[in-house]
Amino acid sequence: MSDDKPSDNDLVIRTASRILVTIKPDGRLVYGDGYTPDEAARALWEALARKRAEAGSAEPHGIRLATAAEVGLLEMEARFNEWEPAMIELAKADAANEVAQTHYNQMLADVGVSAARKLAAQRRAAETDNRLNESATALVLLARAHAQRKGILREIPAELVPADGSKPDPKQVLN
Repeated sequence: MSDDKPSDNDLVIRTASRILVTIKPDGRLVYGDGYTPDEAARALWEALARKRAEAGSAEPHGIRLATAAEVGLLEMEARFNEWEPAMIELAKADAANEVAQTHYNQMLADVGVSAARKLAAQRRAAETDNRLNESATALVLLARAHAQRKGILREIPAELVPADGSKPDPKQVLN
C-alpha cells in the first residue's frame, strides 16, 4: 500500500466524493486533489456535528473520525471531565482546611483569646477537616470505580476486609 493512501491508523477528512486530507500517525499531512483548508475545516466540523447527532450510528459518507489512539484520548478527556469537579472540590477543601487549621493553631497560642473564640475556631477546623475527608473520599471512590472498570481492582468482598478496620491485603484486592 502506498504511504499516501489512507490506512486504518490515519485520520481521514473527506467529502462524500473525495478525500480532502489524510493525517498520518506521525503527524504528516497528505492533501487530496483540490484540497483547500476551508473545505477541509467545513467537512470536519460537519462530520463532528453529524457524529454528535447520530451518537454512535454508522458513519455517513465513510467519514472515520477517530483512530484507536484518538479514542483513547477522548476517553481520557471524558474521564478527566468526570474527575475534574471532585479534584477541584478536593483542592478547595484542602485550602479551606489549611486556613482553618492555621487560624485554630494561632487562636490556641494566643492567651488573650477567649475560650468561646477558641471553641468556634476549633469547630470551624473540624468542619473543614470533615469536608476535606468527604472530598478525598469522593475522589477515591471515582478512582476505585475507574480501576474496577479497567479490571485492575475487583470489588472487595466483606470477608477480605479486616475486622480491626485496617486496610485489606492488596494482593487479595488487585487483579
